[in-house]
Amino acid sequence: MVRDSGVARWFALQRERKIREMMLAHSSLVHRTVEKLAGFVEEWLDRKSVDEALFEEIKDLEGEADGVRREVLRMLAEARLEPDLKSYLARVVRQVDWIADWALESARLIRVVGGEGAPPPQLGELLRKMVSKAREAAEAIDECVSLMFKDPEGTLDVCDRIEDVEEEVDVLYEGARVEFLRSFKSDNPAMYALLFHIIEAVEMIADRCEDASDCVRELVVRVA
Repeated sequence: MVRDSGVARWFALQRERKIREMMLAHSSLVHRTVEKLAGFVEEWLDRKSVDEALFEEIKDLEGEADGVRREVLRMLAEARLEPDLKSYLARVVRQVDWIADWALESARLIRVVGGEGAPPPQLGELLRKMVSKAREAAEAIDECVSLMFKDPEGTLDVCDRIEDVEEEVDVLYEGARVEFLRSFKSDNPAMYALLFHIIEAVEMIADRCEDASDCVRELVVRVA
């Protein structure tokens, strides 16, 4: 039997269901932003081109998520909730929002380097795997935010899974750095510098997913 989350009890008592709905909408938008980034990267790697329409979708989703984040924080400020709970929820929504920020930053950097800045095949495959894992982590964050309102034990399981995925990304990131040095061409250092920033930005998506899951874990443990 699944025990009710302390978070859910608090929301039921305080009748602040709208905040819950907005947080769920926010995590869904963040997840969709990373999903779109994954498609954007695939296009870039496979066709050596930048899909401008897809970039605009990523930008719009990130902007929409940012707007929802601001609304959630405004609602939290006005809510009749315990100060500690407000603080924890605010931290969760801020950390989740960072995921979309780094997804957009990754897309912006790819747009700058364009098709000619696509990485060599070996490095490209490592980046492809990193993006796939980052997408997996973002999907798990969306699940995590939903579960924290109803299933504390299930939430902690998902948090553990996110941590495992982030560790996999770290391993891929280490391999990408080695491959980057191996394939570096000194005749175009600026392009390679930007390419390295792209790899870092994708790694940051996974890092922010772990940071967000840590905040969710703290909240669940605090109020369960």
